[in-house]
Amino acid sequence: MDVRNLSKQGGGARVMPHSLVLEGSSPSLFPLRIKSIYPPPNGADIALYCIAEDGKIYFCKRDKHSRLIRMNEWLWTGLAQYLKIATPECAVLLDLSGETLFGSLDIGSTAGPFGVQDFLTTPQPDELGGLGRWMGQYLARLYVFDLLCGNPDRGLTNFLRFPDGSSSRLCAFDFASADMSALSRTTFPVAGSPTISIGRKLRRTHGFELPIALEMVESIEAVPRSVIEGLFKGAPKEWMSIEERKAFCEGWMGRQVKERLNALRSGLKDGSLL
Repeated sequence: MDVRNLSKQGGGARVMPHSLVLEGSSPSLFPLRIKSIYPPPNGADIALYCIAEDGKIYFCKRDKHSRLIRMNEWLWTGLAQYLKIATPECAVLLDLSGETLFGSLDIGSTAGPFGVQDFLTTPQPDELGGLGRWMGQYLARLYVFDLLCGNPDRGLTNFLRFPDGSSSRLCAFDFASADMSALSRTTFPVAGSPTISIGRKLRRTHGFELPIALEMVESIEAVPRSVIEGLFKGAPKEWMSIEERKAFCEGWMGRQVKERLNALRSGLKDGSLL
């Protein structure tokens, strides 16, 4: 089978993203076995490119250099979906050695990487020919989320583009560089990071919807502990210790996270995080 044509074939490879299962029968209780492995495409943290037993194609990641890449991807992808930020479907995959990996579904794209970048860096008009608002609104919500989870690496290559009627829809992926420990601090990605520098370029192109960004902070504040616990419940036990999971869940409703969200809100209002 030609790996270059995988995303054009059947088996459900080209689908729109949908939400993770947060409760009940978790995907990780029944990890998908890997059937065929292909050389991974470019990507600093991609370990495998494979077809799983469900017939779908996944980009797979494992931990390295003491980084909890699998849990980072699982937690933040699931929380993004809960907050209505579209991301590719994900799953727990099992390789021949018995290792579990984080798998992100290859949902393909209607545009190659350069097409997506051109789309992101081109003003999108509304029906009357003025600057459309939806891109600025979408990017504002995603920007707030990346700041929350300490993700410094939101570049132009971390998006996919899909048609949505007569317009387009964006899908964000890759939270491998996020930092779970960032929730205990009031510092955010530095100015030279892609999240900040690319974010500024995109805001100059599409505008910035401050009310939407502040609404996103409120939405994050309203996420109950049960959602975080459900996400951890769905991840294999070897991805993070029980003690670390418990500490994160307890901290989610604690003072430090509230202080981080307050700092995020203040930085958006006074422009210091823009």
